[in-house]
Amino acid sequence: MATSSRASAAHDLDPRAEAILKFWVGDSFLKAGLGAFPQDKTKLWFMSGPEVDEEIRAKFGGDLRKAAAGEMDSWRGYNGLAAVILQDQLARNFHRGTPEMYAYDERALALAEILQEDGSLAGTPIIHRFWLALPMMHCESLAGHELGIRFSKTLQKEAEALGPPPDEGLMDIINAEAKHAESHKACIEQWGRYPHRNKLLGRPNTPEEEQGFKDNAIPAW
Repeated sequence: MATSSRASAAHDLDPRAEAILKFWVGDSFLKAGLGAFPQDKTKLWFMSGPEVDEEIRAKFGGDLRKAAAGEMDSWRGYNGLAAVILQDQLARNFHRGTPEMYAYDERALALAEILQEDGSLAGTPIIHRFWLALPMMHCESLAGHELGIRFSKTLQKEAEALGPPPDEGLMDIINAEAKHAESHKACIEQWGRYPHRNKLLGRPNTPEEEQGFKDNAIPAW
């Protein structure tokens, strides 16, 4: 990875963005190689529970309030990545089991789309840019899913072309996300939204969704 690319992404790194990124992708994220994979973070990403939720509430509540007020909408590079992770990932821990889990999704999606296009994260580790694909998978827009799938395929090709091979776990997570992106898109194509969110969001089920729940045809991610 070119030093200039990393320096550009980290230009004027906000202290709060740095705190978010160190928490999520590791203290040495600025020194990580293109194919790096922080093994010690997988439990945080995929198996966290109430204790982690409380830690996130204590550490990042103020940041979420700033994000909700639009104060991070103009962030780019690593600052922007931190804002995406905060609003797409940490918000789900912070507000677990409440409608507010999804309250930041539109901002996260809009910013992730910008960061995918503007090149401000060019040359940064693949696992860092991986988090830009998740808002597309979480959204209820078919166009968003299509963009996310294209981006996921780009990351796959980049990871496959690495030499020497990427750190253990990188290809697994990239390939798994690409597979999940396709299944999530299929849900949106069939139902137009994620019906499993209806109850939490106070949305009535359509007759078709009611039948889908009875038939166990609707996934509950």
